[in-house]
Amino acid sequence: MITSSFRLVLTVVWGMATLFGTEAVAQRQMENLGRGVVAVNQGSGRVFGWRMLGTDPDSIAFNLYRSDGGGKAVKLNDKPIKETTNFIDVKADLSQSNSYFVRPVLNGREQAPSAAFTLSANPLARQYLSIPLQTPSGYSPNDASVGDLDGDGAYEIVLHQAGRGRDNGSAGMTTEPILEAYKLDGTLLWRINLVLLCHKTS
Repeated sequence: MITSSFRLVLTVVWGMATLFGTEAVAQRQMENLGRGVVAVNQGSGRVFGWRMLGTDPDSIAFNLYRSDGGGKAVKLNDKPIKETTNFIDVKADLSQSNSYFVRPVLNGREQAPSAAFTLSANPLARQYLSIPLQTPSGYSPNDASVGDLDGDGAYEIVLHQAGRGRDNGSAGMTTEPILEAYKLDGTLLWRINLVLLCHKTS
């Protein structure tokens, strides 16, 4: 048996679908991200990567630029890069800082430049970015996730700092979980101490 209230819900839902159409209901929620250019020193060469966006057409290509020590930017590739979103630069002078950015190329015309990424002078050879943390005493880094928290088009990291834990089958107190938000340069945006409230039922 269908009640009056249930009929009302069905009518409202059907009416909304008719009013807004299926396209509005099916729209994807996406972050407005930048290109995310990153450079690391792998020792034998400098490897760069950037982000392909979900809204990019299949025909998009890129030009990669480098600025040595704050000087004029020069293009590194001979032809627009189409088949990949990375590049190996073996001619950079690592004794000084190097800044990199990409310009998308559409229909043969360069678009606006991405935000630049700067590789500091004399960088260590490693295949990752090192992010300095402000871990509280008695805690250690645990799980993490990413998202654009401040709307600048770049990912920030939300990190769970874990303190003293204890299996719930044993007696004793645990420390409060802590959530922190960091920018990729190590800037601490905020810190939240979580107080877990449990209700014991008989």
